[in-house]
Amino acid sequence: MSLSPAAHIDPIGALVFVLAGFGWGKPVPVNVYEASDALVVVAPLPAVQPEDVAIDLWPGRMRITASLRSAAPREYLMHEWSYGGYEREIDLPDGWGGGAEASLANGQLAVRVLPRQADEFTCSQCFLVHHRSQLAREKNGQFVCRDCAA
Repeated sequence: MSLSPAAHIDPIGALVFVLAGFGWGKPVPVNVYEASDALVVVAPLPAVQPEDVAIDLWPGRMRITASLRSAAPREYLMHEWSYGGYEREIDLPDGWGGGAEASLANGQLAVRVLPRQADEFTCSQCFLVHHRSQLAREKNGQFVCRDCAA
């Protein structure tokens, strides 16, 4: 799986996040429910490996993308689906998006979107979520982290 620079995602299990980008893909259906400690997003991603997946998290939005895997060339008698190349953006309810944890098993992606903490802010320049101790300045509701202010 990969992580966009605009996200704050903590891996679970043996998943490794690598910086990468993807293009347009087929829409992915999702199920979303609220657990006691996370907003859970579940999506089917058949024939996709963890290193093919990217999760982007912004204030109020999350995007799931999976790069295209190609099958060996064949002369199909019937060809109704193809490998990978998936994409889905969803709006997140207020209070969610402080980070995320993801796992991919048996063709199913599960993303636990964590709640925003009262002592966190999103930098208006790099869009990363930071602890309040990293706040350099705030003006007109725009927060800037120490890294971006330097």
